[in-house]
Amino acid sequence: MLKTFSRIFIVLFFLTSCQKDVAIFEVDPCLSTSPKPIELKFNYVFGDQAFQLQTDYTLSDGHHVKFETAHVYLSEISLIKNNQNIKSTNDVGLFSPSKPSLDIGELEQGSYTGIAFTFGIDSTRNHSDPTVYPSGHPLSFQIPSMHWDWNQGYIFAVMEGKYSTEAITSSNPGSPFSYHIGLDKNSRSGLSRNFTLPYTVKACENNPILLSIDIANIFTGLNVSVDNSTQSTFNFPLSAAVRENIINAISSEQ
Repeated sequence: MLKTFSRIFIVLFFLTSCQKDVAIFEVDPCLSTSPKPIELKFNYVFGDQAFQLQTDYTLSDGHHVKFETAHVYLSEISLIKNNQNIKSTNDVGLFSPSKPSLDIGELEQGSYTGIAFTFGIDSTRNHSDPTVYPSGHPLSFQIPSMHWDWNQGYIFAVMEGKYSTEAITSSNPGSPFSYHIGLDKNSRSGLSRNFTLPYTVKACENNPILLSIDIANIFTGLNVSVDNSTQSTFNFPLSAAVRENIINAISSEQ
């Protein structure tokens, strides 16, 4: 009996000792090939200056402008890989100086050659009801409003502020300019011409897509003393010109 007990003890001791020597291998998360979260981020500038609302800037023609609102919708956001558009999970964003970035979801690791998107809202969602979207969603109700109830559509961009021939100050508040860009015919899909970027999604790294928007470009070819107001349904040519200027103001920082 004693011999049997001794044998059992020796076997258990041996097994326990062996288990202590077993190497435990942990998977390095940086070697994971799973998709990674991606952030699309805008850098707002005014020419060679950082851009801020409520700040006096001088245009190339000598006019002074001060922005109070600078909101832009982009939708159908996708990355280009092997000449194919890889649509993002969160593919619509409302960008502004106070909210310059958007989590667009997860993308497969690897190399991408560009980014494409629609300026404004695609036609299907443009005529959707803001009340069907949860609070905080880009297409829910916004302050200031980005939806025309009377026109059954979203406002793709709102650019508002003041202009003057002299510096805008408390003693010289300037005159208002207001550009509200909307309507299906002002959306532009599949835009990618200015957004070529060598971009690689990597594990264990932040993977921001960095774009720049030059607000000074919005006035290209315009005389703000004359071209200072459009709601798109009136003065459509001006809304189309501002639309093209906003699109051309966007470039890649990668």
